[in-house]
Amino acid sequence: MVTPGHCASDCTVLPYVLAMLTVYAVTSAMWGPPLTFVALRCVPEHQRSVGLGFQGVIRKLVANIPCPILFGAFLDKACLMWEESCDERGACLIYDNSNLGLYFFILTFIFSCWTAVGLFGALYSWNRHESKLPRAEDKQKEDEKARNRVSFIIDDENV
Repeated sequence: MVTPGHCASDCTVLPYVLAMLTVYAVTSAMWGPPLTFVALRCVPEHQRSVGLGFQGVIRKLVANIPCPILFGAFLDKACLMWEESCDERGACLIYDNSNLGLYFFILTFIFSCWTAVGLFGALYSWNRHESKLPRAEDKQKEDEKARNRVSFIIDDENV
């Protein structure tokens, strides 16, 4: 017999799953600054803005364009019953919830692993080099030399 509404569920692991999803969401959100720092450290200082620009373009090409297509394909794959009108397929009416959850978990896990491999690959291939920026002591010495070079101009103005 068919009744309106959702089926009753005796799922007792829901709080644990929600806690794990919360931890995953927080740790995923914490990847942003380290990825930016890695990108900034992997390119020379004078090319950092170009490096961040390339990182944005690559992210859009590799993640923002294909991910919605892949998630949409897996949404379609988990559909059990399609709406049909005039011999055309419309929206999905009923999803297979267990397969849908499994598909989304697998895709998210694969993309997270892909990100981690890229991050650790960048860190592994990173060549450390000394900064070419002047240190504070060197800057003070240069400032003192500059003051000495122009001291006759400053002394003439004070007279």
